[in-house]
Amino acid sequence: MLEELQKIGLSKNEAIVYIALLELKKAMAGEISQKTGLHRRSIYESLKSLEGKGIVYYDVKENNKYFVPNKPEILMEMVDRKEERVNSIVPNLRARYE
Repeated sequence: MLEELQKIGLSKNEAIVYIALLELKKAMAGEISQKTGLHRRSIYESLKSLEGKGIVYYDVKENNKYFVPNKPEILMEMVDRKEERVNSIVPNLRARYE
């Protein structure tokens, strides 16, 4: 599963963090670090990137930041958006090719 997530555009650490969050359901960065063995700095970098992609979001409760995975179907939406972007530039690229 790790390799497949990387093939659709996640880094190795992003994929590890997302899989861990799916299993944990909701967790603070320290809990994700314990589960994955990744350094907290790597966890925060991956979480920030995953948030930017809409794959993870956070919830603040009692001054603690809990990270929550978005539904796995969000990955399909991410791939669809990439496909739309590629389709929008293909005519211009084709014109240059010819």
